[in-house]
Amino acid sequence: QSDTGAGKYLGKTQSYVVALKAFSTEFFYNAGNPTGSPLSPVANAFTQVGCAHGDSVAKVDGNIAWLSQTRESGRAVHIMNGMQQQKISTADVDRILNADDLATVRGMGLKVDGHHLYVLTLATSNITLVYDLTSQAWTQWSTLTIGSQVSVSTITRSGTTATVTTGSAHGLSDGDP
Repeated sequence: QSDTGAGKYLGKTQSYVVALKAFSTEFFYNAGNPTGSPLSPVANAFTQVGCAHGDSVAKVDGNIAWLSQTRESGRAVHIMNGMQQQKISTADVDRILNADDLATVRGMGLKVDGHHLYVLTLATSNITLVYDLTSQAWTQWSTLTIGSQVSVSTITRSGTTATVTTGSAHGLSDGDP
């Protein structure tokens, strides 16, 4: 209605319909209009924060989180509670987001051990970023894949240090799975 940008996501927050477009967000309410659309825009709620990829949008603890973008600042991550939008990404996260081609993006919301998480996967960069709404901290999600098996001859312990002796050269470095 207020901006001609391409539509990315259409959803609901509180009693409003929210339309995330490429570079803006608009809200609509049920005005019960007798002709045409029953919806009318909430004029004072229009923002120039858009959505970079529709598949990044996820519901997290009653909020909407998404990979946002503005014409002035580029990409970031925002969260919406009702009609209030808040940037939650850091400068480091923003650099990662702006470097990806966004060919394949996935967003999801999880609750793990009492923590509400927004999980954003950037397939081209092979990076999954996780924002913990509970602690308000970003981390990078990683999975470890074990390499080939190595035969262990002995394991000894001295205090908190364990020493492993292998039957042959293992080629592993500290921290390898």
